[in-house]
Amino acid sequence: MFRSCLAQDEKRLLVFLNALTQLTQLQIRSANLNRETDDIDQQLEVFIKAEGGNRYVEDTAHFVLERFSLLSGDPPEQTRLAIAYAREAQPESNPNIPEVVEFLTRGRRWEELGHWGDALGCYYIGLVLHPNHPDLLSKLGRVQMRYSKYYSEAMRNLTKATELRPADGFAIAQLGRCYRLVANTPEIEVKGRPREDLRHMALGFLERAVTIRPEDPEIQAELQSLREELGVRSGPKQNGGFFS
Repeated sequence: MFRSCLAQDEKRLLVFLNALTQLTQLQIRSANLNRETDDIDQQLEVFIKAEGGNRYVEDTAHFVLERFSLLSGDPPEQTRLAIAYAREAQPESNPNIPEVVEFLTRGRRWEELGHWGDALGCYYIGLVLHPNHPDLLSKLGRVQMRYSKYYSEAMRNLTKATELRPADGFAIAQLGRCYRLVANTPEIEVKGRPREDLRHMALGFLERAVTIRPEDPEIQAELQSLREELGVRSGPKQNGGFFS
């Protein structure tokens, strides 16, 4: 893996060129980039060609090259990123392959260090290589909830995670937290639904999560806190929910 970083006008350039897809075997290098005179996208292409001997660009029969933007760093900044890998070594769909575990492990370590932007980037790159992986989706959504401007993206990612894995108590609980955060953040405009409805939806998700993970103290505490906020004593509403 080759990495190049450049800060310019709140943009960062990170280049990941991976022809092996084995994260434990990769090296990290820095490139000398002129941030004052060169265009970031132009430098990205130059760096790709320099590191890959132009094979990543020209040899499309053997290599896949993906370019995209994401947020990374602390604080999170716009990042241009490219990933190249051999077609015969394309990422597998198996959710337990080492690369997925590695992304989850690295992301968790970034979180433990409080480097939320780096955790965002780690989970995002994992999803590029392994789309719709429920663990990566739920972890990305959890970190996105630390920034109010990413609440909507967090809700989409957590919703998808719960759809892919309906019995995932962690993802369901995070989705409940997300609904509660949106409801309780005045600067976020909520259209088409009263904020109180969002709080009751959050309650439903948390009650569902606690039935799956009854010994989880964080879910228990969040649920109790929300019940107190809503004036609900115990248990989910019966016979109708919103319409009772």
